Amino acid sequence: MRLSRDVEVTTKLYTELLKSAQELRVAKASSVSNVQIIDPALTSNEAVKPRKAQILLIALLAGLFIAILSAFLRRALELSVYDPNQIEARLGIPVFVTLPNSKAQSRLKRLKKKSGNDVSLLAAIQPADPAVEGLRSLRSTLNHALTHFHR
Repeated sequence: MRLSRDVEVTTKLYTELLKSAQELRVAKASSVSNVQIIDPALTSNEAVKPRKAQILLIALLAGLFIAILSAFLRRALELSVYDPNQIEARLGIPVFVTLPNSKAQSRLKRLKKKSGNDVSLLAAIQPADPAVEGLRSLRSTLNHALTHFHR
């Protein structure tokens, strides 16, 4: 019983292999193409050198183009406001004051991170800092605007 099953399996395998071989022969025979060699390839007698100057110039121009393009894209996609007039024009609200970025405040933040101690206010440490002066100007402008509003 087992031998007859082995013979049957082996016979099926052999038949499949013959069928596959015949299909490959047909595929090989049908793949004959009508390609002809018109001109044989010629070899050059001179050595071929890379054009270093041309490659360098193209790379330089491509790098410059990509840098300028990325700068324009970055500026176009950036949501920052650089001019207070943009806010007034788009939103229709007045800008009372612009506050500059304080380098002293940045130093205080770094000092706080390093030491872990609670650092005092910028106004207490450096009262003449432009950011502190801007806050004072904002306070004065708001006081002035509120007095005119209540009249």
